[in-house]
Amino acid sequence: EIDQDTVSQYRRLFDAKNQEHPWSELDDLSFLKKIGAYGKDSDSGKEGFTLAGVLMFGTQKGLDDAIPYYYVDYREKMSDDPEIRWTDRVYIDGYWEPNLFQFYNRVYLKIRQALPVPFKLDGIVRVDYTPAHKALREAIINCLVHARYGMMNNIVIERYPDKLVFVNPGTMLISVEQFFAGGTSICRNFGLQKMFSFIGYVERAGSGADTITKGWKENNWPKPQIREIYDPDRVEMVLSLHGLEGDLRKDDTTQKTTQKTTQKTREVILAALEKSPDLTNKELADICGISIDGIKYQIKQMRSLGLIRRVGPDKGGHWEVIK
Repeated sequence: EIDQDTVSQYRRLFDAKNQEHPWSELDDLSFLKKIGAYGKDSDSGKEGFTLAGVLMFGTQKGLDDAIPYYYVDYREKMSDDPEIRWTDRVYIDGYWEPNLFQFYNRVYLKIRQALPVPFKLDGIVRVDYTPAHKALREAIINCLVHARYGMMNNIVIERYPDKLVFVNPGTMLISVEQFFAGGTSICRNFGLQKMFSFIGYVERAGSGADTITKGWKENNWPKPQIREIYDPDRVEMVLSLHGLEGDLRKDDTTQKTTQKTTQKTREVILAALEKSPDLTNKELADICGISIDGIKYQIKQMRSLGLIRRVGPDKGGHWEVIK
């Protein structure tokens, strides 16, 4: 029901964030009780993992059993090629435990690449020095903690060259005007918000809108847009990456970062194919840490550039690196 690796990862972050905290000396069950992941039902008197605990630390089976229709999905659409649906994706595919802690960490590592600003690490703790990183982190968690779990529609986070889109099921508990005014916060899943705050991912309750707006404003990006959509009910937040200085797709920093990332991916693919010419797209995707669609896109580009060629049929053939 609960993924032990996730609990261990969370506790390492907690210990790094909260030096010499008394909870650090507790066993796992006692620790989970302290953070609200395990408790006693006031009506029945039964003990067990709370909904927030399952969402944060659950295994695939635990999530399926506790939360009907649970699904989380991150998609990147960074190519203009109509044949490529997504250039990268994080979704429930059986290769990882899709709880919110794991989903957040995977998505943030990918989506932060949209920001042309640096970040640093202090040991294992990521230190976000820029308001933009804090805003992005807050936007992801805002999507997760305000979702109405159990609905048939699901959490979707998308990255495009010019915008980031966050969609969560449910309706807003305050008006859009109140959200941007700040200071008024009604969290649908307060237990989740507390768990994220214990490891420093959320600064304080009620500050989300201020953090997001400030981060975007300081980069001369437009004010975040929020709208409610019905049948099925969902809330959509759009963070535009167009600033007063123009489209970030034309920004030198972003172009250089994209070029470096692409070059590194191609170098990894070439090295892997030189060693094992019969690798499949799935195996290359695992090696590079990107989606199969992303590998297909890279392979197509590398073939057109004359870097590799296919010898034999798709099944039974192999790749040859052209030097």
